Amino acid sequence: MKKLFAILLCAVAFACGEDEKITDPVFEFVSIKGDEMANLNESSNSEEGYPIVIQLWAAKPYSSDIDLTFLATGTNATAGTDFNLTTTTLKIRAGKLISDTLWITTVNNETASASARTVEVKLMAASQAGIKIGLGITNPTNDAILFTIVDDECSTPLTIFNASLTNSVSGTPKPATGVLTGNQLSVTGNLIDYGAFPSASITMTLTPEFSGATRGSATFGEFESGTDNDGYEYKFVQTGNGSYDVCAGTVSIAYDVLYKDGSSWTYWYSVTNVFSAN
Repeated sequence: MKKLFAILLCAVAFACGEDEKITDPVFEFVSIKGDEMANLNESSNSEEGYPIVIQLWAAKPYSSDIDLTFLATGTNATAGTDFNLTTTTLKIRAGKLISDTLWITTVNNETASASARTVEVKLMAASQAGIKIGLGITNPTNDAILFTIVDDECSTPLTIFNASLTNSVSGTPKPATGVLTGNQLSVTGNLIDYGAFPSASITMTLTPEFSGATRGSATFGEFESGTDNDGYEYKFVQTGNGSYDVCAGTVSIAYDVLYKDGSSWTYWYSVTNVFSAN
């Protein structure tokens, strides 16, 4: 019995000695530092870009440069029209764990975008073999960053003025009604802050700064507005430059008020209207 036990003990000892030593693999990663989503303001980020930097996750830096490659994919956004990248390649310099900086900037324009605009900047490859892209073995994170371009204009249509309006005249808000026909806006109400003429009217032409712009000029030159409750006829003569801003929902005009005295027009006073969409 003692001999059999000794044989078994030796067999177990031999088997244990033959077990392979288990070692965990060592992985190295490169990933985008910071958040995976960010907003780009069309106006401010056209001058001050957003930095993209890559982190090398390794026990120590490499003795040679690591070249990194990126791909930018826009949704309703085009490079050169909506955004710009300073480069699509970066380096992690020898002896460093942090890359050079890639900058993304927006292109500021005066046209409102009808659809949401996004840009995905994705880290595609590293020149050093064995380095994994993103953090994690499966479903890596921080391998891309999704930017949303925030418009500084609006997509509100000109028809915002085809509605009840508030007329700011002489510092007092008064109701008015706007009717839009094409680019002709007719406004009716107590336009000149005169109780005997509560239904004065004026028709102006709204002309955008350029096709698709949300701002522009509001012009009418001279406009015969009608007759007040006392039988006087009125004419409005525009002064200065009228303007409209769809995003702000305002139309601003200034004019002289003339009344008819016999066969001639006589200056009475000057008015500034700021019509606001309610």
